[in-house]
Amino acid sequence: MPRTETELKLSLSKKALDRFRRRSSLPKHTVGKPETRKLTSVYFDTPDLKLYKSDISLRVRKNGKKRILTVKFGSRMKNGLSKRREFEREVKKKEPNLSQIKDKSLRQTLNKLIKGDPLEPVFETIIWRTIRKIDVPGSGVVELALDHGEIRSGDKRCSIQEVEIEQKSGSPKALLKAAKTFFSDDPIIVSQQSKSEQGYGLYLGNTDCALLPVEPVKGVVPVLATSMSVEEALCEVGQRASEQILSNWQSVLTTEDPDGTHQMRIGLRRFRTALKVFKPAVRKTHTKLLRNQARDLARIVGRLRDADVLLLDIYAQAEKDLFKNKKGAGLAEVLKNNIEQERRHVQAELRDSQWTEFKLDCILFDTAVANTRKKKRKTDTTDLLSLGQNSLEECWDAVAHSGRRIEKLSITERHEMRKDLKALRYATEYFHPLYNSDQSREFLKLLKQLQEIFGYLNDVELARSLPEIVEKHAPRNKDLLKDANKVIAWHETHADEAWNKAKRRWKRLAQIPKFWHSAP
Repeated sequence: MPRTETELKLSLSKKALDRFRRRSSLPKHTVGKPETRKLTSVYFDTPDLKLYKSDISLRVRKNGKKRILTVKFGSRMKNGLSKRREFEREVKKKEPNLSQIKDKSLRQTLNKLIKGDPLEPVFETIIWRTIRKIDVPGSGVVELALDHGEIRSGDKRCSIQEVEIEQKSGSPKALLKAAKTFFSDDPIIVSQQSKSEQGYGLYLGNTDCALLPVEPVKGVVPVLATSMSVEEALCEVGQRASEQILSNWQSVLTTEDPDGTHQMRIGLRRFRTALKVFKPAVRKTHTKLLRNQARDLARIVGRLRDADVLLLDIYAQAEKDLFKNKKGAGLAEVLKNNIEQERRHVQAELRDSQWTEFKLDCILFDTAVANTRKKKRKTDTTDLLSLGQNSLEECWDAVAHSGRRIEKLSITERHEMRKDLKALRYATEYFHPLYNSDQSREFLKLLKQLQEIFGYLNDVELARSLPEIVEKHAPRNKDLLKDANKVIAWHETHADEAWNKAKRRWKRLAQIPKFWHSAP
């Protein structure tokens, strides 16, 4: 029968792996003796890759004198975590024979998919694996495998250097505890692809499957239901935000796409909002640490995002009116240089080992917050709907406090209102499906419009940093300084119109019924 394999996969530097091997604490955690094996695996598929397209991998692995036929299926690896169904059987030949799969349902699925097409070798992995069984006190036993080797497809090669932690018994806490115990001092890369996915990437033409750039990923807004418990909703919301953070983290590190930075920043805001609105359901200590870490990360990523905005929004919007015949190209070059400098600094900070535990908490968010949840008392009747109503009311009160004085808000107070609007917007996205009403959809629509206007007003304030950036990258260039001041003046003119629009939108938002006051 197929079994479910729960596995955490991390990529580490050779230096980090060597440091792990030398750890003096290893013997006291290891159950039995570590084993080192050479594993040679050949992956098979049809000529048109029907298995790959159906998220199925089929391999024959040579392990010592044994050959093992393995079929894995189910969802692909996502942000370092794999939960796939797996079938294994010892076989005699190096070519797969589907008749040897004793699970009737799986065999029929494969035969129906393949339809008699030949199975051919696609790529091969040659791995030296050192395996340790680790006893995690109070949580269970995990198998920790250090892998180094390469993937081969034709004359193409790419190296593999990673650690896999597989849960063997107990709870998923064992995965998180083991990873933090042994790797929290090292910078890690959260693996986005299994060996089979990397092998297919090599086969399909990628030259370095171990360092594939990750495209920016938009966040998936969680859909909550009244049938969910508070704990289930918290895990759903937090996990979605965590996925957005981790996917775009790698995008920021490996691409120059500004959308990766933007999406990572949004993910961090959603993450912080999730911990805020579910605060009554969790203990404070660890969630406070997570919120602070997310805040600090947002500040780091925000520097690169601000640099992108100055060129792609602030300068680009004013360019057509102010700079005809490429007269403003010099300022654009300065802003491009500023982006590249910020990117180097931000990437260096994101690679630091100080973020390893935060990454691990994001990968296993439900496990991380399980240790922080408050014990439910017999008198505690809080349900998801009540928590949502209270959270939305709290977020609304923060916005309304500024909104009542909107005619007199200072620049700093506008900025604070903007942050409160973000929290209200994401809390509304989380909870409004519980109501699924015209009122909730209209509220969210107006809220998004208002937040976008406040976002532009914040960008106008950011534009005031242009002279400082010109002075930094092109000192004593008076022409560029004049161009920078022209851009500022252009946006200040448009800001007045935007501010009047914001006040009108706010009055409309304040007048419509608050959907959480009505029963779903």
